[in-house]
Amino acid sequence: MFSPVVAKFGGTSLAKGSQFQKVQSIVSLKKSRSCIVVSAPGKRFEGDKKVTDLLGEIHRLKQSGEVHEGLLSEIQNRFEEIHCHLNLSGDFILSRGEYLNALIMSKSLGYTLVDAKDVIFFNDDGSLDEKKTHEAIGKHILKEKKVIVPGFYGSDPRGSIKTFARGGSDITGALIAKCVGAALYENWTDVSGVMTADPRIEKSARTIPRLTYKELLRVTRQGAQVYHPDAIPPVESCNISIHIKNTNSPEEPGTIIKGDE
Repeated sequence: MFSPVVAKFGGTSLAKGSQFQKVQSIVSLKKSRSCIVVSAPGKRFEGDKKVTDLLGEIHRLKQSGEVHEGLLSEIQNRFEEIHCHLNLSGDFILSRGEYLNALIMSKSLGYTLVDAKDVIFFNDDGSLDEKKTHEAIGKHILKEKKVIVPGFYGSDPRGSIKTFARGGSDITGALIAKCVGAALYENWTDVSGVMTADPRIEKSARTIPRLTYKELLRVTRQGAQVYHPDAIPPVESCNISIHIKNTNSPEEPGTIIKGDE
């Protein structure tokens, strides 16, 4: 029986065209990676801005009636760089970061785009509509079907876009992994797993090879931003292992998270 692997790639994994090529290579190495969840482009270098932050700034300026053409151009340039680097054809309308990244990735991999608004549903109070979400994922994301899903958002009862808290692409991937009965949930980022300290500050920091779900939850609540704590319960409930890996060093073992031995 085919057991799919759900792989989520964070913003730094998709910050520019050369990063997209790394993701393409990673996905191609394992045929079971049939569902790919993507974030919006993250920071390319120290001092850079995430596309989601730029979009948020545009929203604030728009509400106050200020001009924001420069920010729109900056966002458009980011996506054009990725687009040109991958030699893809077609025009893209400026829109949400996750959706555009998913659109680009679906074209580059030849996977089917499944919009998150069609598979992730919220109630009026902002909570997840688990029943409707489970049914929609089962309808749109078949185990054997190769799909790309933008993370971070879904839709409310009126069909309007509704987002998770920041870092919510982890949750999107975890929900899909649970609903399709994934063999593994891979979470690709810019560090080689859960570290003993911030490697940017502590050069002697090392990767922790194995953790339990409870240990991962404790680490995230202590401030580690490697994985969203709300993305733990969906996979834990089905005993699906999480594998946190480094897009820039895919040969490194990373951290495996599973239940108590």
